[in-house]
Amino acid sequence: MNLQNRPCTRPQTEWGLDTLFWVPAKLFIGDLAKLISAEPLSSTVFFIGNQHVIKTVEIVGIVVSIERRALKMIYYQVDDGTGVISCVQFTTPAEQAEPGTLECYGIGDSICVRGRLAVYRDQLEVIIRESEIVDPNHETLAWMERLSMRRFLATSPFAAEQ
Repeated sequence: MNLQNRPCTRPQTEWGLDTLFWVPAKLFIGDLAKLISAEPLSSTVFFIGNQHVIKTVEIVGIVVSIERRALKMIYYQVDDGTGVISCVQFTTPAEQAEPGTLECYGIGDSICVRGRLAVYRDQLEVIIRESEIVDPNHETLAWMERLSMRRFLATSPFAAEQ
């Protein structure tokens, strides 16, 4: 089932009436590549499916690349089988003072990432709010949840009560 993305025609003041606006949308990484940006109104809000508005996502995938940048951030490349996306983890001042306390994932780890979407240098990325290592059973469940979400996004428009 292909997801046909359309921009939301409702005014910006009503975007919060869409329940997907307030919770992390469980999506495939391949679907994130097809999002429609809400710019110039907002660079961190996107449209997906039948006029739904999202700003945070939950993705599950395998870490395929790790890049540390000056103790302030770690870039993870996460692959879920439909695509690859950069996930950025910013470090706290306490973690910067003692780098040994920094929780870091390894290549090949299966992780679940929740965070907000952002565009940096014309590339979509996830700014990590929380993340955890998950087992293969969770990854299978995540696929089922994303297929169900895809069906919902394709068939039900964002329609607030009038």
